[in-house]
Amino acid sequence: MDSGDKSALVKVQTELISRNVDLTHMNRLDENVSASKQKKISATNGTISKANSTAEEDVLTFASLDEKIEIVLDCSLLTQLTTIRIYEETNGTVAELDDSAVFPTDFIGDNVVIAINGKGRDAKVTMQSAVAEGAARDVPWARIDEVRS
Repeated sequence: MDSGDKSALVKVQTELISRNVDLTHMNRLDENVSASKQKKISATNGTISKANSTAEEDVLTFASLDEKIEIVLDCSLLTQLTTIRIYEETNGTVAELDDSAVFPTDFIGDNVVIAINGKGRDAKVTMQSAVAEGAARDVPWARIDEVRS
């Protein structure tokens, strides 16, 4: 094999390697597009009116939650220590405590971010002030759902 043949062979090998890299890159792009199509994101928001009491109150409830959701509560108007709890129904009727934290001591800033990975069960978020607020307080909230397909 002379040097011209070797040079042509190297060019062919280089071209094949380049095409293989391009195909690999295209396959990865295709996989990413397919994965993003499988996720559907939706967002809703509203306002909770937190009562002027020390009783634990349900502020958000979710029936048969299958989605992965994120809740953001803007607690900037709260003036008292407030315990925020997440409950999940494990057997269809009994709500068991899943997690709890106290605002503002357990959080940085005024926003409380709660992530719930739904398992087909009912869930709820509650709030309970240590001391009455002095007046009802509005707590804006946002909910981001990642619907599994």
